[in-house]
Amino acid sequence: MVLIVRCCFGLWVGSAGAVAATAASDANPFRSGSDEQQSASADAVLEAFDWFEDGVRFQTGDDETPKDVAQAVALFKRAAEAGSAPAQYNLGTLLLAGVGGLARDDKEAAKWFMRAALQEDPDSQFMLGLLYSIGRGVEGGQSVQAASTYKN
Repeated sequence: MVLIVRCCFGLWVGSAGAVAATAASDANPFRSGSDEQQSASADAVLEAFDWFEDGVRFQTGDDETPKDVAQAVALFKRAAEAGSAPAQYNLGTLLLAGVGGLARDDKEAAKWFMRAALQEDPDSQFMLGLLYSIGRGVEGGQSVQAASTYKN
């Protein structure tokens, strides 16, 4: 069985850096919230990135981390709930395959792909469009929705 692992560390580091830079910048007229709120937001992004990165390590295994897909699922879920699009995508693919202690759940997979697709994640947009086109995990007969999802 082939598991799809997606690593977008550059994207997340860039996003975290942008949030941190926004929090530290007094010259930004569009900044909302206090410095403490902005700092907490940057910390949350970095924490979600760490959970995602650890999940990838457990999913694939390496010299320092034994392969443990169940642990990877737990970490991906934690990061996905915190808003990590790459973790939402990985969780969706694991739910489609029904691995790591997860029962196969097309509807739950579609939910995670939708969350990531709304963050403009192209792989999740593709997977969601595919699910719409074949009627798995979503309401069937939604070819217009499938077409607009694939288009992105």
